[in-house]
Amino acid sequence: GVSEGLIRAQAEALVASGLRDAGYAYLNVDDCWMAAERNADGDLEAHPERFPSGIRALSDYVHSLGLKFGLYSSAGQLTCAGFPAGMGHEARDAARYAEWGVDYLKYDNCHSGGVPPRVRFAAMSEALNATGRPIVFSMCEWGVDGPWEGWAAPLANTWRTTPDIRPAWDSVSEIVDRNEPLYAAAGPGAFNDPDMLEVGNPARGDPHRYGLTDTEARAHFSLWAMMKAPLLAGCDLTNLTAAARSTLTNAEVIAVNQDALGVQGRVVKRENHADFGALEVWAAPLEDGDLAVLLFNRDDDLEGPDRTIEVLWEDIGLPEGAPAAVRDLWQGADMEAHPTGYRAEVPAHGVAMLRVQAEACSKVNSEACSAVKHHIRHHFKLRPAQEVAGSQPPGGRLGTELGERWYFVVAGGLAAVAAAAAAVASARSRGRRRRLLPPPRGGRGLRGL
Repeated sequence: GVSEGLIRAQAEALVASGLRDAGYAYLNVDDCWMAAERNADGDLEAHPERFPSGIRALSDYVHSLGLKFGLYSSAGQLTCAGFPAGMGHEARDAARYAEWGVDYLKYDNCHSGGVPPRVRFAAMSEALNATGRPIVFSMCEWGVDGPWEGWAAPLANTWRTTPDIRPAWDSVSEIVDRNEPLYAAAGPGAFNDPDMLEVGNPARGDPHRYGLTDTEARAHFSLWAMMKAPLLAGCDLTNLTAAARSTLTNAEVIAVNQDALGVQGRVVKRENHADFGALEVWAAPLEDGDLAVLLFNRDDDLEGPDRTIEVLWEDIGLPEGAPAAVRDLWQGADMEAHPTGYRAEVPAHGVAMLRVQAEACSKVNSEACSAVKHHIRHHFKLRPAQEVAGSQPPGGRLGTELGERWYFVVAGGLAAVAAAAAAVASARSRGRRRRLLPPPRGGRGLRGL
């Protein structure tokens, strides 16, 4: 179970593994850290046996390693494991978190007593803001009340859109299909959360077998990066394999996830094949005018041949006939310029992840480059998207006001998160969320999952 020793060991492994240097900066303690009852004053206390030194001492230790520190609670009468939770105690608990130096709060959804989520989560959001301390607020509502419809964005920095993930490909695939259609709800300061990554996690019931193959783990990480999701990896950092570490620390894939434009990637072309399944092309515009592109083979026959997946430049908004340079982010290699599109051989449950740059943009300040960037953004604004409540600000501010940088890792009952927390909390305290979203033009409804 979770304990002070476990947390310290994971924090040290986060540093020793190189993940901190890759940008993983927050370490969060999940459920079961608290005592069975509040103290005589009504405050939360650390579990006396699991955390004998107390939460403040643990927070100080995590901070001493150059990391930030987070905790868990629930927007209910009890946490999911049955410990004291936050409903009715929001102001007192938020003040306690600030006193302990907490930088991040995961707020779960158990034991609600029938009170609507948007009421319970709003109370904690207001309480966190009132402390004056920048605390990233991660709302774990499981998507039961449609947080992507607009009500969650003024309250939280991330919101869960799905049930809990499992270390199995069918779970990953199902969650992708739930989260991808919600792309229009995400943007700087407010992101869809499809739950943690399962990279490096053993299969349930079989600790000697990994739940995902290396190919599946790489696809999983790439899909979460494209969806601008918090990257939460549920593996033990003290027992991280070389393959899992390589996947979690791919700087070029992480850069797509952290891109300041904050536009969630989505499917722009899907080919359904009766004999082996779907081949998909995903895309997302990036702040500098490049495009992130994912070629995804959803064939379930792992013994079958690799499949050819092609993206045409017109599929992703480049002017017809404009040559483009391609960089393969997993090979770490520049490919030759292509005049009409790009194709790759992709294994079952695998991906090819690309960064595409129009050749006209080789000189960043040129008029031709500016024209291409405008064309790409205009194209994406016209692509089908879902209706989202609230006004949509125009592009141009990008991430300059908020400056968010998001990616996460979880080890066992822990989570490490990288974000510009001060800017996030400042934006929240001003009661707004700036999002750069493509305006809708038809397409599926928000609940067309």
